[in-house]
Amino acid sequence: MSGILKNVCVLRTAFDPIQNDFCSVIISDASACHRSDIHEKTLQVYDRLVLAPLFRILTSHEIIDEVSRIDSLSNR
Repeated sequence: MSGILKNVCVLRTAFDPIQNDFCSVIISDASACHRSDIHEKTLQVYDRLVLAPLFRILTSHEIIDEVSRIDSLSNR
């Protein structure tokens, strides 16, 4: 998930798929908050959840790498 107001809208959107048996990823550098300290604290709190692998926080580079790995496996 990406967007603004990470501590409210992005998190609520990220948890919807989990409630419906899907995985969800918040892309940390593609979302924001009105204050950088709240942005960082929100990432820290939700990164410690025991919902992995259903819910994860990744950077845009990490998600690109992961999608590339999956794509290369599917093209074999």
